[in-house]
Amino acid sequence: MKVLDARGGRFAGFAFACAAFAAAAGPGAAQEGGEQSEIDRLMQRVLARGGEDRIARRRYVFNEAERFAVTGPGGEAYRSFVREYVWYERDGVFVRSPVRIDGVAVGEADWRRYEA
Repeated sequence: MKVLDARGGRFAGFAFACAAFAAAAGPGAAQEGGEQSEIDRLMQRVLARGGEDRIARRRYVFNEAERFAVTGPGGEAYRSFVREYVWYERDGVFVRSPVRIDGVAVGEADWRRYEA
């Protein structure tokens, strides 16, 4: 089974980098008078959008086409295949599911076995 972790991705890395930067700046980096610093405002926006990003990611379905061909002299095909897959999110993980192999639709039992 081919999977990509969709729990954090770029958002988690960005949030971690911003948090590390804020921690490295130390407590004296905050502005006087209780005003928020630019990094504080940025982190508030990032954290507020975190839920929206997860919801939006569930709406995406990625299509993939895999093509392979071995040709000989004169363009004669010795071996070739075309496989089509769909990636979707299931339980916070992107799952690659086969749709067609060489133009033939993959049966339900076969794609369930592939995803397992």
